Amino acid sequence: LLGNVATSIVDAKKSTVDAWKSGAAHSIFHQMISRQGGNWKESKEHYSTSAPAEIVASTNGYMGDVDARALAHATIEAGAGRLVESDSIDPVAGVHLLVSAGSEVRSGETIALAFASDKNKRDELAAQLQSILKITTAPVEQEPSIVIDVWS
Repeated sequence: LLGNVATSIVDAKKSTVDAWKSGAAHSIFHQMISRQGGNWKESKEHYSTSAPAEIVASTNGYMGDVDARALAHATIEAGAGRLVESDSIDPVAGVHLLVSAGSEVRSGETIALAFASDKNKRDELAAQLQSILKITTAPVEQEPSIVIDVWS
């Protein structure tokens, strides 16, 4: 609305959902990478060579709320970000959450994957995730966190 792309909130929502569902947003993302000299396919293949560490549910229950600050600090320590400009970044480092807050999980189910080029950092990230990601006995109420959750 502020950018004069849509004239009403209804039009803005429809345009956003259409761009997401049609794949147009994904296509533009790839164009942005290309314009900056990157190659998505080659990068994905290059950085997907290290096996992730699996974080599994220790009990039956529901995925609890995720402490975003603790998650951010753990991934930064693994190399996914910087605290100061001189810190190096590991382009492989990161976390893939496989379940969202409130989702039912079973003991032994993989709930997240930890990535890092350095095995020790990957294993440390996995250990931190095991304590950050809590399983509760009752489902948590979760507000939608992404526009598509609200509008689809």
